[in-house]
Amino acid sequence: MLKVLKGSSKGFEGLKAEIIDRNLCSYCGACVSFCEHLELGPEAPILKEECSLDKEGVLKCSENGTCYDICPMTETDIEGLEREFLDSEGMRDERLGIYKKLIAGKTQIEGQDGGVVTSMLVAGVEKGLFDCVIVAERIEGYNAVPEIAEDVEEIKKAKGTKYVQCPMVSKIGEAVKSGKRRIAIVGTPCEIRAVRKIQSVLLK
Repeated sequence: MLKVLKGSSKGFEGLKAEIIDRNLCSYCGACVSFCEHLELGPEAPILKEECSLDKEGVLKCSENGTCYDICPMTETDIEGLEREFLDSEGMRDERLGIYKKLIAGKTQIEGQDGGVVTSMLVAGVEKGLFDCVIVAERIEGYNAVPEIAEDVEEIKKAKGTKYVQCPMVSKIGEAVKSGKRRIAIVGTPCEIRAVRKIQSVLLK
């Protein structure tokens, strides 16, 4: 259930001053995923209409504004997120974080580095573990766009690494608003941090 804003917030003004104007934006798309006032520009989110966070309770938002609080580049309690979402029995590595087991694998699907991620996503959909998967689909040349895949063929179509910036988290809001709750996403560390912050701040 989305939380409702109470009181003042930093909102987009704080996000712009602390992150965007300092060239710290990772272009993950989290901020635009749940806010109708923002859209993605060529390099960072932009405000397309006046933010109404100063009007108490107008938007379903977090204490400091959805865009600010779910940004992976704003102050983040990493250990708190780990306690909230990761198995405390897992092993910890300074570089990798918490993990259960490290393995090398190869599947029959022709994908990047053995196709393991694609195979895991396909198996998850086939077994009903996921309602959908957010993947990066290649378009013209080396460009890619995030897409919501709901069947095996859509997942396989998006196989392979794309060495290009792609705002994966921007599709989570669309998936949630369409009724999806068990959402798998392939992302970089900063994108997954944004996903965890969305879960912690908005989707409890």
